[in-house]
Amino acid sequence: MKFKIVPIAGDASFRKFYRLVLNKKSKIIIRAQKDKYKNLFAYTAVNNFLRKNGIFAPRLIDYNYAKGLIAIEDFGNKTFYQILLKKKNKLIIYKRLVDLLLKIQKIKTKKKIKNINNKFYVIKK
Repeated sequence: MKFKIVPIAGDASFRKFYRLVLNKKSKIIIRAQKDKYKNLFAYTAVNNFLRKNGIFAPRLIDYNYAKGLIAIEDFGNKTFYQILLKKKNKLIIYKRLVDLLLKIQKIKTKKKIKNINNKFYVIKK
């Protein structure tokens, strides 16, 4: 079994991101060292919320919150910046991004996730 793990740029959190390539298939491994459960559960909850509302977000493949690890779908390594560099008409890309932000803002939430003593509860509004 041949595999490769490569660190990739993350976000402004305590999470670290890695690309795991195994048998020519890849997935993203996210590791949290601080507030493992809370940090990764919130990340997963946001992705699930976006997916349920028609927003393209990575699907959760596997998790071990106690060890601070989750595996999510890999969308590849192209960034919006790289896509912008190749496009002649950049306005189309910016318009799509603005449309996506508007779509996200129009989502009406029916439930909210509340953290009480590091346990998460779904509460109806």
